[in-house]
Amino acid sequence: FLDWLLASELYGAELDRRNNHSTQAVALALALALFVGDGRLAERLAVEASTIVEAQVADDGRQPAELARPRSFFYSGFNLMAMLQVAELARCCDIDLLGGASPLRRAVDALLPALVDPDTWPNPGPEPTDRGRHGELLARVADALPDEPRYVEALRTSDRAPRADDSIWIELGRDPEDWTD
Repeated sequence: FLDWLLASELYGAELDRRNNHSTQAVALALALALFVGDGRLAERLAVEASTIVEAQVADDGRQPAELARPRSFFYSGFNLMAMLQVAELARCCDIDLLGGASPLRRAVDALLPALVDPDTWPNPGPEPTDRGRHGELLARVADALPDEPRYVEALRTSDRAPRADDSIWIELGRDPEDWTD
């Protein structure tokens, strides 16, 4: 399947979109390469993922392709979730997509205020507030950057934090008590 995927026109077309489609496509390929134990391919895909993330994030952290959509807040968060998954997979190849002032870190910082308070989103539109998705994204950010107090604090103080029985804690292998006061 992995060989087929990488050779398919569909995969190439998704990569060319340079939005959440390309992030999800490279995440799938990278996960499969790691699953089948092809370290060289996984490393190549992690480097490709880094390039894809960089191409999607402006200097101020916004995601222009997602901002152009009618539901820009949803798609910015949806793409950020995929980028965080790619970063987690890339770590298996010793590639850090979240370090320093990386494009992914800028994307996290740009979206963080609106995850805590959606009313601060600069592109208001007809979007339902998805408390669950915001909470999951806050948990993923805090999990990915546990040594960064502002991300952990955003999770701790947000009324959008996942409930103690939310499955995100199982997925992250975390005890929710570690993240809440």
